[in-house]
Amino acid sequence: MIKFPIEYDKMIENSYEITIKEPGLIFLDKDIIEKQNKVIAFLIKKMGSNLIKGKSIMNVSLPVNIFDKRTLMQVFSYELSYAPIFLSRACYSTDVIERLKWVTAFFFSQLHLSPIQTKPFNPIIGETLQCKIGKLNFFAEQTENKPPTTSFYCYDDDKMYKIFGSISTDASTGANSIKATRKGKYIVQLKDGENYEINFPRVHIKGVTVGKRTFNFSRDAAVINHKANLACIMKFNPDAKGAIMSMFNSKQKSLPNTVR
Repeated sequence: MIKFPIEYDKMIENSYEITIKEPGLIFLDKDIIEKQNKVIAFLIKKMGSNLIKGKSIMNVSLPVNIFDKRTLMQVFSYELSYAPIFLSRACYSTDVIERLKWVTAFFFSQLHLSPIQTKPFNPIIGETLQCKIGKLNFFAEQTENKPPTTSFYCYDDDKMYKIFGSISTDASTGANSIKATRKGKYIVQLKDGENYEINFPRVHIKGVTVGKRTFNFSRDAAVINHKANLACIMKFNPDAKGAIMSMFNSKQKSLPNTVR
């Protein structure tokens, strides 16, 4: 029998309470958080009026020690790691509903791999990346800087599916939070020419300067097959209350990390 450390036992006992008080993914790397807090506090102090208004921070110069080792293109390619598993199954399926389910499963796997605690580097215009993930061949180029935009094209060795489009990333910050969105064209095309358009949810990071650092998705995401007139709509934090309503009653029917 495996005996876990006492600290682990305590964590299991209090896991429900932790989930209720701090819903979402909790960042635990204290060294990274401490470095980021110092930088963000400095930026808010120096550029407070602009940042609190929610203006983009994607093009603000930051100290190199808070960055990830990868660029935005490298992070994006990593997020596609499960494509050979789920999209191949979508291609083998002949039922249009089943195909939509497999493409949606692939999209969820990408969301699962997307949270990181450090900021990726913005590639320079014209920078390219070519890599291979299983049977998936990935090609990308940085085509714009404001906002940072990556154009990409992927295909598998058996030419059963393609992934292509152009995605831009934009982020804004408040006094204690960061909100980021991905916009643009993102298409999954199966071997018979059937296209699935993918729309991302918004990323919401709280506790940037004070409190627990938590990561959640918010708003809606979608996988759409226009030809078949089918779509899978995912609502993240579906019972979220507006600023005015939350002043009178902070409780809501579901946790912020709920998706329907």
